[in-house]
Formats: sequence, C-alpha cells, structure tokens
Amino acid sequence: MTELDINFIALGLSIVICSMLGAVWYSPKGFGTKWLQAQGKTMDELGSPVPPLIVQLFATAFICLTVGYIDMLYRQTLLPAGMHTVFCAAFLLQTWAARLWLGFNRTVAIIDTGYVAVLLAVPSLAFCFITF
Repeated sequence: MTELDINFIALGLSIVICSMLGAVWYSPKGFGTKWLQAQGKTMDELGSPVPPLIVQLFATAFICLTVGYIDMLYRQTLLPAGMHTVFCAAFLLQTWAARLWLGFNRTVAIIDTGYVAVLLAVPSLAFCFITF
C-alpha cells in the first residue's frame, strides 16, 4: 500500500457482503420478526423499506471505509497496535448505549449491536486477508 491508499477491492466486497448480511439479519428468517416484536410494530406500520435501505447502504459504506482507513493507518504504523480494537469496542458500546438511551428495549439493543459487530468484523477480516 502506498501513502493514503485503501484496498478498494476489500472495501467493495465488504460493502456488498455487509449489505447482504444486513438483509438476512433483519429478514423474517433472521432476527427481523423478533426485532419488530420487541418494538411492538408490524411491517405495515414501518412503511416502505426503500428509504431506510438506501440510508443503510451509505452508512455501511461509510463504516467499511472507516475500518479500511484505520487498517491503512495501522499498516503504515501511524496508529499503535490495538487502536482498531478500541475503535470497534467504542462503536459497539455506543450502539448499545444509544439504543437503550433512545428507549428501545434490550432485545432491540442486542439485535442491533450484534449486527454492528458483524458489520465491523467483515471489513476487518477483508482488509486483513484480501491483498493486492
């Protein structure tokens, strides 16, 4: 990798894989039904899924890009070892705390935080193992 160079193959694959995992995670075959029940809502009450999916795609891309940037800085020895772990832990804690602070119950917080853990793990592994 050269200065300020991110592995865009790993980035692209991470975005696609995370988006597909998110679709499965929140589907009725995944945790979607429990997630809706925990909020006391039905699919009809939520409306069209298209706007949230578009926002989720951009958020996923941003998170994967952030993980890639942290990986790049680590590989260039601009970040000390362990900062990636600190970032991931802080992000997971923030997700958990935000769900509870916003009034969601523990089930919603667990499901959402679990997905964020997957969302952080996929690009982390991709940037480790996909080289160019």
